[in-house]
Amino acid sequence: MKAITILQPFAQLIVIGEKHLETRKWETSYTGPLLIHAGKASSNIELQNFPLNNFEPGMTLHQLAQMRTLNSGVILGIVDLHACLTHDDLQGSHSYYLTPLEKLVGFFGPGWCAWELKNPRTFKTPIPCRGNMGIWDTPASFDQVLEESIHDALPALRETPPANAA
Repeated sequence: MKAITILQPFAQLIVIGEKHLETRKWETSYTGPLLIHAGKASSNIELQNFPLNNFEPGMTLHQLAQMRTLNSGVILGIVDLHACLTHDDLQGSHSYYLTPLEKLVGFFGPGWCAWELKNPRTFKTPIPCRGNMGIWDTPASFDQVLEESIHDALPALRETPPANAA
């Protein structure tokens, strides 16, 4: 299966349905299921006390990032990579995605693209796995455990784009 390694807390934000865009300097033509792997490193972005909708009531982005229980070096869940949006797309028909949280944790300038992620599901038990750069294929030895984890995955509380989406 296809996977991507993402730093914490962003990997967690994706699988819980808070973050719908993953920004990259490179485009992809791949669409379909994409496993979210939490890298061993954490982001050093300055995080604000930003309220989260799909985690524990009252928890902020800063508090989530400080949690020592955030898993790393594991596959946390799966999303559907729906499309690769350009800077122009995000200024026009897909501008509803640019929520305050997305603006805080993403890069949306010229030359950047945003991968539109849908249908986030969290695995009940994270799967230890070595990450990689770019979109990568999981080892064939993981097929059985991945199939079981996907079958038992928990959907995010909010599976749709932000409320003002068309």
